Amino acid sequence: MVLNLSYSSAVDARSCTKKYYYRNILGLEPRLTTSALNIGSTVHECFEMYFNKRPAQEILQHIEDVYKETLALATTEAEEERMLIDKYTCLGMWTNYPFSEMEFEEVMPEKEFKVRLGSLRGVYLKGIVDGLMKRQGKWWIREVKTTSMDKRAFQSKASVSYQAAGYMYGVYKETHTEACGIVYDMIKRPLLRKGVHETAEDFGKRILADYSNPNKKEMYFDRYYSYRTEKEILEFERDMVILARDLRRRIREGCWYRNTDACFTFNSECPYKKICWEDSPDSSLVEALYERRKN
Repeated sequence: MVLNLSYSSAVDARSCTKKYYYRNILGLEPRLTTSALNIGSTVHECFEMYFNKRPAQEILQHIEDVYKETLALATTEAEEERMLIDKYTCLGMWTNYPFSEMEFEEVMPEKEFKVRLGSLRGVYLKGIVDGLMKRQGKWWIREVKTTSMDKRAFQSKASVSYQAAGYMYGVYKETHTEACGIVYDMIKRPLLRKGVHETAEDFGKRILADYSNPNKKEMYFDRYYSYRTEKEILEFERDMVILARDLRRRIREGCWYRNTDACFTFNSECPYKKICWEDSPDSSLVEALYERRKN
């Protein structure tokens, strides 16, 4: 039995095994993703284009194209408004990012890895890092994060994130490049609220202007260097091996339990809640809400 694990699938398994089952065993991907995921993935794509030396106008057009496609998927006026606001948020994040402060000796673009996890047979850790950068002769893994947290909260979470240890583990085993840590480029989502009589277009333009405000640069953008010790990386490997063994047992036995505390996180409903409580969810509902991917 081959088992491919990633940071996101490990998060699913730890938060709710039923969520892991829907996403990673059945291969169900929500057709309509959350606002935070849409913004995060779009900004990631823009950075990848930037480091691959794509023209600035092409990157801006990419944002327009992404949200033109997502708007076509909207089924309600509220969804249309949200996506339009998301577009302006992405534009604000991208056009005001302090690229002049990105001084590194060498930069590698996005890198994918798939490595054997510990000594387990048929178990692999997969992932994609945003890139690698060399600073003062040392390599760092680059990671872009869009977040609603303030700097202190973000840094506290990033300092213990297993994603960082996993990326260092995967990159070293794949390329033998020994990174000393993760460089997080944090981009904060806006704190503004839409006015009662304000259109989505006007609110989006207000967000764009807020990102352009030089007095708010430190609030919206930050760079944080997070180290990981060899001990922390070995602990990551140990914990992932334990998780992999547990998942193999669950796959054999078909044992997937719900964690109802994970039905709502960060004020967002779990994308599988609508079918999770049905023993045999209606097939037409499943097809309407999800795409099936090959695992």
